[in-house]
Amino acid sequence: MHTYNIKLVSQTNSAVFMLIALPAIIISRYLFFPKELSVNYSIAFGVVTTLTLYLLWQKFVVSKTEWSINDNEITIIPKKKIFSLKNINLKWSDIKEINSAFHPFYYWLRIKLNSGETSNFFISRTNSRDRDDCVNLVVALNQAMNEYKKDIAKP
Repeated sequence: MHTYNIKLVSQTNSAVFMLIALPAIIISRYLFFPKELSVNYSIAFGVVTTLTLYLLWQKFVVSKTEWSINDNEITIIPKKKIFSLKNINLKWSDIKEINSAFHPFYYWLRIKLNSGETSNFFISRTNSRDRDDCVNLVVALNQAMNEYKKDIAKP
């Protein structure tokens, strides 16, 4: 069994976050600071704003999960729940195909089931460890799926 620590990003939460955060930054800049900010205050405002946005993003948009892959199934266990993600167990016999694609800040993983249902996962790729875990997970999923298909094709 192989285990991977993966950060999932909620697309809904990220859209809501952006719709709230951007106007809040603009409004707070003009409400709480004089119109003629010195360079030092502008830099401080930028640093504080960036740090605050990063911490809020981690709190409300990113969910930490643990993915375990074995010969029979994929198990996804949320370690930090921020959206309605529950424990997921997907048996290889229920999976029709696994697709994936790179995006600038996340990796999109789509698992199609034989029932027609599709599960989409948006995996954070914000630092090198996230990228490495993400790539290793996708490689392991594809290898395990190929092994399963070979096993069922044997007479």
